Amino acid sequence: MTQDFIYDYEALNALHDSITKKWIPIRNKKGFDNTTADCPLCRLYAHNVCIGCPIAIETKTPYCDNSLYSLWSLHQRRDHGLKPPFFFQPCCVTCAALIDEFIDYLYSLLPDLREGKT
Repeated sequence: MTQDFIYDYEALNALHDSITKKWIPIRNKKGFDNTTADCPLCRLYAHNVCIGCPIAIETKTPYCDNSLYSLWSLHQRRDHGLKPPFFFQPCCVTCAALIDEFIDYLYSLLPDLREGKT
C-alpha cells in the first residue's frame, strides 16, 4: 500500500494501539477479538460510519468490509462456528495466518517515519 493520506495523531495512536494492544496479544493467544468492542479504531470511528478510519480510507468501505478483518471474521464463523458474542482467538493454522496478514496490513497503514520516507 502506498501511504498517500496524512492521518492525525489520534488516528495514528489508535492504529498503533490496534496492532500492539489488540492484535499482537490475540496472535500470542493472550487476548480475544471482541470485534468493535475492543478495537481502538472502532472506538474512534465506528459511531460515524468509520469516516476517518485508516482501514475505511484504504478499503473505501466502512466497518472493515473488504479488509483482511472480514476474512478473519468469516473464517471464525464459517470454520469454527463462532456466533455473537464474538470472542475470537486463533485456533488453527488458517487463523494464525490471517492474523499475521492482518497485522502486516495494519503496519502497512502506518506512515514510514524514517528520514526521507515521509
